[in-house]
Amino acid sequence: DVEIDDERVALANLKLDVDENKKFQKQLKKVNTTLAQESKECKTILAKTSKTLGEFNSVWDSCLIALQNNQTEFEKYKAFNDRTVDYDKLERNLNETL
Repeated sequence: DVEIDDERVALANLKLDVDENKKFQKQLKKVNTTLAQESKECKTILAKTSKTLGEFNSVWDSCLIALQNNQTEFEKYKAFNDRTVDYDKLERNLNETL
């Protein structure tokens, strides 16, 4: 009977579609698992990188503070040295005058 044959063909095609969908779902699960693992690894790397960057910034800030402190000390000594040089000039001039 033609109707029964059509139904059998339709059912066979439906079964093929279902089987194909199951294969796609299985592949999607694998891809999803892989992506989830890669995402987890990326998050771990990002956390480590962020920590390292934070440590670097902390060291950088410490170096800047030390540099500023050294600059301040240098300015003090320079000012003292400039006054000493001026005093020495005055003393020489005074001695020359006398």
